[in-house]
Amino acid sequence: MRVLAALLSFREAKPFEGSEACVAPVLAPSEVETHPHTAARQIIVRRNGVAQPNVAPRFSRTPGEVGEPRHAASDSLAAVLSSWGRRTTPQRPSARE
Repeated sequence: MRVLAALLSFREAKPFEGSEACVAPVLAPSEVETHPHTAARQIIVRRNGVAQPNVAPRFSRTPGEVGEPRHAASDSLAAVLSSWGRRTTPQRPSARE
């Protein structure tokens, strides 16, 4: 997979721009938000400092909106699971299962 990603990096995909070839760069998660294609279409939005996908599809009469994150990015997994009423420790299967 890393070899394919290296072959289709942003630099190597550049010569195909404007052609009918179906080629797109493989981006690292940190590159998605600033890539010209996603930035122009506002595909990624930030709410309270957290990057998240924008609503899709977006219609003119019912555009939708991204809600606020329920938990801060710094919250621990245990705190999030607890707020959902879940156990914070894994359950062991019973001998009958």
